[in-house]
Amino acid sequence: MQNSKNKKTVLYLTYDGLLDPLGESQILPYLLGSLKRTDQLTIISFEKRHNFKLAQNNLYKKLDSLDITWIPLVFSQRYGSLGKIWDLIKLFVVCTKHSLYHKPMIVHARGHITVLIGCCIKLFIGSKLLFDFRGLWVDERVDKGSWDLSLFFHRVQYAIFKYLEKYSLKFADHIVVLTNIIVQEIIKISGQSSNKITVIPCCADYDHFHLISSEDRRSSKTSLNIANAQIVLGYHGSIGTMYRMDRFLKLYEITKKIDYRISALIITRDTDEITSLVADLVPISIQKDIHIQSGTRKNMPNLLKAVDISVSFIEPSFARQASSPTKMAESFAMGIPVICNSGVGDIEAQVNNLSGGIVIDSLSDEALDDLSSNLDKIINQGGIRLRRASKEYFDLNIANERYKMIYNDILGAN
Repeated sequence: MQNSKNKKTVLYLTYDGLLDPLGESQILPYLLGSLKRTDQLTIISFEKRHNFKLAQNNLYKKLDSLDITWIPLVFSQRYGSLGKIWDLIKLFVVCTKHSLYHKPMIVHARGHITVLIGCCIKLFIGSKLLFDFRGLWVDERVDKGSWDLSLFFHRVQYAIFKYLEKYSLKFADHIVVLTNIIVQEIIKISGQSSNKITVIPCCADYDHFHLISSEDRRSSKTSLNIANAQIVLGYHGSIGTMYRMDRFLKLYEITKKIDYRISALIITRDTDEITSLVADLVPISIQKDIHIQSGTRKNMPNLLKAVDISVSFIEPSFARQASSPTKMAESFAMGIPVICNSGVGDIEAQVNNLSGGIVIDSLSDEALDDLSSNLDKIINQGGIRLRRASKEYFDLNIANERYKMIYNDILGAN
């Protein structure tokens, strides 16, 4: 390939795979929206071996038709920290070779792992560095239990990566964060001025997630063997310790006792995990009205059409202030109101400003019990008004425009 000073050449680095659920919902839509307009875009990602075998050809063809170069690397799923170090070495070698030849003007690094390589490339050839700061990754490792700070080795890892986080933030030419509430923390860590930090929350493609009509909801419920009169509490996304599925199932149990019309629809690829949780936590007598579906980006909108209220319970913590749940934007796009808990990113302000549902301060049984008398009120907050009001904040096109503005600002263009 030829390169010239007139070209806007971008190297995009992500440790998450384009073929992962996250890649489908959050990475590819952005790349195909804003970044595909660059003159030369190269993506380097880490793919799970199983996903790569199943879907590589289709994605290769799709990206090739858009003149996007994709360099997939194999994600190390074994050997713990040693596997991650090996991944970092592979990424360093491939990126260095590519950068020395193509000399990208911008390195767009998504997350803490790839930004380390982005810093190296900036040092080597003077590329501009955009740090797409997806959250307080180091502190999230502690939240999830991956690092136990009572262990010496884990404390050393934590200290090293907190230092690298600070260095990367200081060294970046621009930083993208997901929430307004985290901006002051980033300024404190990095010493960067606020005009070098842009907030872009997790957005949804409003052309993919359409407003639900009465007929849509009826048809979707019928296909899932849910009676049209049922009130469906929905959850969609991954299952993990920080996503309080125990509280979601407790909410279902409490409301089911009060109103027999309550059903639950859980859309996730982690079907085995949620099936086990339901068996352990929910009384047998009411398990029949819990519907579990495997969700992909393609079938997600059709499944969500059956949902009356979307629920997102996340364990609050220091790290969670940097989080922006994608599921909330997708729900708003379809006119579905939400039930959330406070202490997570900008959720409380966003839901309240949009009158898009209800935010509870506690996940206690008492707080969940109080919700049971407000379900009809919450449902009435949904519909076309919610979709229209939320679109100016969470539409993917808004995010795409902000990324283009950042690119132009970094390159000194008007």
